[in-house]
Amino acid sequence: MKATRTIGILLCILLPACNSGRDRKIVEAEAMGELADKKAPSINACEFVQGSPKLYEGMVTLINFWGYWCPPCMAEMPLLNEFHDKHADGGRIQLLGISGMRKSVEKSEEERRIHAAIKDKEMRFPVSICNPTCHDFKVELWPTTVLIDAEGNIVEYGIGEEGTRRLMGLAEEMV
Repeated sequence: MKATRTIGILLCILLPACNSGRDRKIVEAEAMGELADKKAPSINACEFVQGSPKLYEGMVTLINFWGYWCPPCMAEMPLLNEFHDKHADGGRIQLLGISGMRKSVEKSEEERRIHAAIKDKEMRFPVSICNPTCHDFKVELWPTTVLIDAEGNIVEYGIGEEGTRRLMGLAEEMV
């Protein structure tokens, strides 16, 4: 068990995204094939442990799916905070974070670790813990970011920091 976890952590460090071994570009293309130009799945059932998002109410929305156990996810948190701070008062772009939960860890321990990561990385944007949402958005690699237009349609899907930066640029072009 410990050796498997160590190998997983090493893979996450060595790869641009924590993943199942599948190519990032292929996963992005498959997800966009299923999600493009469709209404974004509802996140109304998600309990936000930090912040109160407007949930697609006429705003361009970036949703970043992350995990405390994913080094690339944690590495892009300063970038996400900076983006949030830049747009927090403008009312035209919002950033939401959704943390996936690992099935192998007890729920209360998992929530404790997620709250610790929020505090440690000083996350200032709304954050939810919502595993079904990860599935609904076809999240297979971590971190994954999804861009949603002001009408609630999925526009683009990106994996890793490169994908996140690309979608941040697209979001800014849309407003």
